[in-house]
Amino acid sequence: MKITLMNKNTPLMSLDIDIKTSYVKEILKIHNAEPMPISVYSDDETTLGENFTQWWNGRSIPASRRQLRERLQELHVSAMAEIINKSFGLSLSDQYWIKPLGTDIAWKDINFFTNEFSTDMGEFLIDNRFNGELDMHSPDNTSDGLIQKKWIIEDGIRCLMKTGTPPFVQEPFNEVIGSRILACMSVPYAAYTLAEDDQRFYSKCSNFIDEDHEYVSAYYLCKSMPPKEGMEKEEQLRQAMEHHQIRDGEVFIQQMLCLDFIIMNVDRHWGNFGFIRNVNTLKVERPAPIFDNGNSLWYDMAHIPEHFDQAKTFRKKHRTQIKLVRDFSGIDFAALESVPAQAQEILRANPNLPGDRAEKIAQRIQERIQMLARIREQKRDSFV
Repeated sequence: MKITLMNKNTPLMSLDIDIKTSYVKEILKIHNAEPMPISVYSDDETTLGENFTQWWNGRSIPASRRQLRERLQELHVSAMAEIINKSFGLSLSDQYWIKPLGTDIAWKDINFFTNEFSTDMGEFLIDNRFNGELDMHSPDNTSDGLIQKKWIIEDGIRCLMKTGTPPFVQEPFNEVIGSRILACMSVPYAAYTLAEDDQRFYSKCSNFIDEDHEYVSAYYLCKSMPPKEGMEKEEQLRQAMEHHQIRDGEVFIQQMLCLDFIIMNVDRHWGNFGFIRNVNTLKVERPAPIFDNGNSLWYDMAHIPEHFDQAKTFRKKHRTQIKLVRDFSGIDFAALESVPAQAQEILRANPNLPGDRAEKIAQRIQERIQMLARIREQKRDSFV
């Protein structure tokens, strides 16, 4: 399949790719290197081809998402890459797409930011529901991550709806609790609300990307600056933020770590936090709103353990990772005191939670907030 990778109306490079795997058979021509995704371009064509395939496949639904294999079998395709490559690879996270060579297709006519899109794929991938012939022109093809989700348009606003996983289906409720905590901080965040559709609970948030901005994950930002030997991950990220002159990046990271400490987030990987890049100026302008906080609050544990501590971003334990935070000034600890009661009320709306699980989680949140307050005081004392 011969295509041109586009950034809105700008051709970036023409390629011959395998439609089923996105493997680059040949790079036909480089049109514009600068507007390419951060960390994808290389002067070495072999590396460039490998980078493209990794990045392009990384923006699609992973093969490990629940029930995906069964859905693909019903469509008689072996992988999501085949669907994406037949439907331009359009996303609501950026403005990249592939234009088949020899076609006269325009960004303004097909992009999801200003045009309607089908909800068939979202309904099909979650519930195997759709009416008539399946319309695959959908941003759901490029909604990465393990959790089942779908895009909708509500009053003209693009909104992402995310489900939860059995038995507790707790992730949507955790997203709302995370929003309540972030409201007590001074960093941008995705404001999640609860939604219910066909007896299924979802978290819902509006898209924080528009037609002129793209999301750049921390992974790809750091990939643009290979680390020196022995460099810690947080220092590599700090240098990348300094190189791109990102304002408030350090504050953003520190408050994100505080949130994750409170909710015991076990899945803050380098793809679900990042930055906003202007696709017109190509400047990385600011941190992206904090999002994707559902895999937290012991969401998949039958019993809430007395001692549990698992982090992912910079350290393996939250108690170790929180030591990286030096400045707590942007956190309203007085406002945080009301969060445990709010969390209990939110969780009680979940019919899948047994017994006193909501109360126990609320109590643990309170304990975590108190622990964070003590850590703040210890930091203050150390500077006196």
